[in-house]
Amino acid sequence: MRPAGGVFLALLASIVMPAGGQDPADAHRSPVAKVAAPPSKADRKDILSEMWQRGVLGPDMNQWSPDDLRLLERIRKAEAAGAIDDLKARLRTLKDLAVEAALPGAPSKRFVLTRAGYDRYLFARSQDALAYFERKGADAKWAFRLEDMEGRALFSGGLLTEAGNAVYRRVLVGMPVFWKSPTGEVFGTRRPAGQQAPPAPRPPASAAPAPEAPRQGTAPVQPGVGDAAGD
Repeated sequence: MRPAGGVFLALLASIVMPAGGQDPADAHRSPVAKVAAPPSKADRKDILSEMWQRGVLGPDMNQWSPDDLRLLERIRKAEAAGAIDDLKARLRTLKDLAVEAALPGAPSKRFVLTRAGYDRYLFARSQDALAYFERKGADAKWAFRLEDMEGRALFSGGLLTEAGNAVYRRVLVGMPVFWKSPTGEVFGTRRPAGQQAPPAPRPPASAAPAPEAPRQGTAPVQPGVGDAAGD
């Protein structure tokens, strides 16, 4: 029996997977069902059912767009990466953010991430990523204009793009990754090759010792005055 969503979503693999195969950071996440051929009638029904339950499409809609399909893939990936647990830790309630659903092909009901939950998760994750990039040297004036090393924007409309998510995911699992400012300055989880460490701060100069106070009962000696009167 084929996985829920049938065979269609693997067409999206080329959109989200870097050239050369799987991103090593993906090994830290749960697997996401992918598909490899146009959907059959049964697969189409399964995809519609999942989109309805997750809120990607309204209950009165029976057609999806390529953008809807990409959104479904991103929601699935966020859920596999722990989005529901992340929202639980941040919020008091998951009302409308996750729903109990029986997805096609699943043995039983379980909580799944909705479109509203994905939007909330992406916003919170984007704020976390922005704070991290600023700690690593990004100026607040141009932090939203950061790019990965291939020149793809990390943010769009204040939210992480797929490229930005890929960079920040590697940050979270402690893998080497680099990004650059609009002027081309390179930042990263490691010091870029050829970049010297900043010089260590110089210790403050020691203050000059204060002059010794005269001892009690002794008049201070004035220079140029003889020892005896009349000399």
